[in-house]
Formats: sequence, C-alpha cells, structure tokens
Amino acid sequence: MNNTKQMPMIKELTWDINTNATTSGWVPLVHRDQVEPLVVFDELAYKLMNSVIANSPEEVSFFFLVEEVDELIFRLSDLKVPTQVVTSVETDVTDAAMSDLICEYDDEGLDTSGLYAWGHSHVNMQVQPSAQDEDQVSDFLDTQDRVIRLIGNKAGRLRIDLYLKRFGIAYTNVPYEVEGHSLTVAEETQLRKVLRDRVSKKVYPKHTIGTPIGGKPLTGVPVAVTPQVPQAADPDDGTMTRVYSKAEIAQMDDAEYFGLWQEGLIDIEGDFV
Repeated sequence: MNNTKQMPMIKELTWDINTNATTSGWVPLVHRDQVEPLVVFDELAYKLMNSVIANSPEEVSFFFLVEEVDELIFRLSDLKVPTQVVTSVETDVTDAAMSDLICEYDDEGLDTSGLYAWGHSHVNMQVQPSAQDEDQVSDFLDTQDRVIRLIGNKAGRLRIDLYLKRFGIAYTNVPYEVEGHSLTVAEETQLRKVLRDRVSKKVYPKHTIGTPIGGKPLTGVPVAVTPQVPQAADPDDGTMTRVYSKAEIAQMDDAEYFGLWQEGLIDIEGDFV
C-alpha cells in the first residue's frame, strides 16, 4: 500500500493582481501572457520613409495605411506624403491636405480605415517626442480609436509609439521588423518629385528695422545702442528681453527676427511712424 501523500496541485496564475492599496485609484490589470505589440513594415514603405527623411532638409510628415494582421501586430504599407508647409522644427498639414490624401488613397482602391499611422522627421535632432508631438497625438485621438506615431531622423534612428484609446494604454518604443523589397531608381525618382511638389518651406514676413505689431513689421528709425546684457522684462514671470543694435538686426535673417519677436525675446528702442 502506497502511503505517499499527493502534493496539492498549484494552479498557475494567469493575471498579476495588485489591488491591496489603502487609497482609491486604479492599477493596470496585467495578463502574464500578454502579447507585446510589434510593427511590421512593408519594405517598400520602409525604404520610402527613410528616403523621405534623408531627402528633406526640414521636418516632413508622412502617413501609412495600417492592417492589424494579428493581435497587436500592425503592418504598415502604402506611405504617402501630403501637401504641407514645413520648418526645421514643425510641419503643418491642413484639413484640406488630409482630405486630398484620403481621396488619393480612395482613387487607388485602398481602404482608408487603416489611416492611423503618422510619421515625421526630426531632421538632425533626437527622436524624443516634443510637447507638440504629444499634442498632435491627442488631436488624432479625438477622432481615432488608435494611433501609431513614428519619429525618425537622418542618423537612421526611429521611434514608434502606439496609442490604444479604447483600452487607455500607450506603448512606447515599440519594436519593428521589415519585410523584403528593394527601392528602385524609378521609385526613388518619383519620391523626390513628390517631395518637391508637396513640401514647401515656411516663409517668414520680410522685416524692416522696427517692432512688428500684429505680425506685420513697421518701419522706423531705432536708436543704435550697445547690446545690453539680457534683463528681466517682467519680474513675475521671469521673461527676458534684450536691446539690439541696428547693426545686429540688419544681420538677422527673417526667420530669426520673426521668431524672436513671436517669443517676446526682442525689443528695439526708438520712435516709429
């Protein structure tokens, strides 16, 4: 007779539960076999993306169509570049340009329900998202249940983030893979033509020597002064202003002059007419 005691079977837990806090709030309910997301590029789309970034001296936006081929596995294909106005730090795609882009996909018989992958370049900067990038995702989530954001740079770095509004989850630095395809000379040539036709650099207003009001510069004869050490313009908010000489202003390009004025960092002494 076998008197060996049977060890009780221990059921393997499926979920990680951590709800023993004494304060009210919420915690994630994590499945121990939870699938991690993956982005898979059609290689043509991947090579087009890299070529767009390499051939654009300013920031540029582009979009992909997305197919969820399996749970949390997203395939990106059919990259397109919308008409846009760009600078080295931002890209502006209007609603009209997005409507044109959707029509272009429709004309090719493609399903635009998968149009929720937005990419853009950071040119030579790091691929860390800016506050403006975060705000843009927030805008997309007003009308989309899910968003994939991509940020690339000329150094070949790529960051992908996935936002699932329905579940209240954002996955950061999502890994990716690339399928096989080579970019032909004809495809490269066509891409360069699209960039020339659709991506234009933002033009700042011409400036004269004077303080712009309402976005329009006024003519005037400022007093030439020796540049001073920046001083606090408002002790309460700590903003800084500086007096610039006529010679300094004459050396500024329009973008620098207009940008300083927009940020409230430029002031000129003198009488204006």
